[in-house]
Amino acid sequence: MEETLKQILREMQELRTGLGEVRTEVGELRTGLNEVRTEVGELRTGLNEVRTEVGELRTGLNGVRTEVGELRTGLSEVRTEVGELRTGQNELRTGQSELRTEVGELRTGLDDVRSDVSELKQGQKRLEDGQERLQKNLVASLGEYTETIVTHFDTRTDVLNQRVFKVESEMKSLNRQK
Repeated sequence: MEETLKQILREMQELRTGLGEVRTEVGELRTGLNEVRTEVGELRTGLNEVRTEVGELRTGLNGVRTEVGELRTGLSEVRTEVGELRTGQNELRTGQSELRTEVGELRTGLDDVRSDVSELKQGQKRLEDGQERLQKNLVASLGEYTETIVTHFDTRTDVLNQRVFKVESEMKSLNRQK
């Protein structure tokens, strides 16, 4: 029986060592992994239950071995869950990297839009300047055209007046001759 108790103590020592490793892993992941904290609490509760059962070892060796198996399974599950949490953390990092890439692309697109808006403003300014010059040129051209018409009309009027004067003069001369 003493040999069996020594074996049980060795197994318990191994369990305690294994639980220490779990505590170390959990301590490293504590900053972002609240779910692991809950499981560590459960493991501590399980450890306390194991300690209580060690006192009951004298009455049931088979019960202790069953508990040892259950703790090993729990330790394996915790390690599996820690691995899953690490995988999740890596996926989050990948997602964050992708978001940064997309933000960079959006900033590039925004710069392109700003450049296009600037070009449109410059084009609008050129159009406004051209429209203003066109209006000034149109007013100047209309002034020149009106001046040409007035000059032409004045010239024609002078020629016509001279003819009328000539005709009147001839009529007066003809009237005098009669």
